Amino acid sequence: MIKFVDTNNGHHFRIVDDSSRLKTDSGTVIPLRNGIPRFVRDNNYADNFGFQWNIFRKTQLDENLHGINLSFERFFAQTEWSISELKGKSVLEIGCGAGRFSQVVLRQTEAILYSIDVSSAVDANKNNNSTHFEQGRLILAQADVYDLPFEDGSFDYVFCFGVLQHTPDVAKTIETLIKKAKSGAKIAVDFYPMKGFWTKIHAKYILRPFVRRMSNERLLALIEKHIDRLILAHDFLVHNGLGVLTRFLPLCNLSETLPESVSKDVRREWAVLDTFDQYSPEYDQPQRIIAVAKMFEESGASVEFSGYRAFQGGVSAVVRAVKN
Repeated sequence: MIKFVDTNNGHHFRIVDDSSRLKTDSGTVIPLRNGIPRFVRDNNYADNFGFQWNIFRKTQLDENLHGINLSFERFFAQTEWSISELKGKSVLEIGCGAGRFSQVVLRQTEAILYSIDVSSAVDANKNNNSTHFEQGRLILAQADVYDLPFEDGSFDYVFCFGVLQHTPDVAKTIETLIKKAKSGAKIAVDFYPMKGFWTKIHAKYILRPFVRRMSNERLLALIEKHIDRLILAHDFLVHNGLGVLTRFLPLCNLSETLPESVSKDVRREWAVLDTFDQYSPEYDQPQRIIAVAKMFEESGASVEFSGYRAFQGGVSAVVRAVKN
């Protein structure tokens, strides 16, 4: 078991008698809430993620897609890790959200998973994966990626999906992931790709300066109010050969979000969630694949793959590497 440590002095935390906090021998105290250590305050740059994942807790789980294993396929397409190789290994997940990929790792492998999120989304993850949490195979913490409460060189595998572009400093985030990995450990990330100047000629980047300062509640209500009309407009453009114009709709890219076989209700729920997700984050920094690969090399890892990976429902920009 990998222990939580005080990164200021390397002292290990232990649970105090009343199970309400963690404490080191040097006196550092961290609160435990809902059984999860809280190394950061709830009010931080990622509040929107805690808000959305505790509302849309089950939306992205494969079990909610009625036979479409989207998270399963995406996880293994992007990592190319095998189920057998993860047996008994320590895996670090950064930016776990509601635990869609946590659930894949926990149900499909025999790994020990340490899932971290800077937001209160960790509560949604615990709710979705409660059995594995109680069994000790899922260890959760609310913590900052730049101050992870683990010793360097602790993990056999590290992954970070759907998160990299939302961190304040992408290069520093990658450096941190590599630091926490053992020598020879495998690391996988995905991210929004910067394909050219046209990437930001998009409704999302045009409107974000105006809407991302709205309260989470107001933004979600605004999306809920207009989502049905936006979906109709999207489908009209696509069905009439004008799909390129959908980038100017204030709506997530439905064509690359879900397979067409999902139900109307599931599609609508994902549309609301993903549209909120594209407008609410404090940071949205698409990256060039070659630049991310260079960040890995400069931080002490050898890149094994950098490019696009396709899976049912979409395509992701991915970099996989091994720590030197």
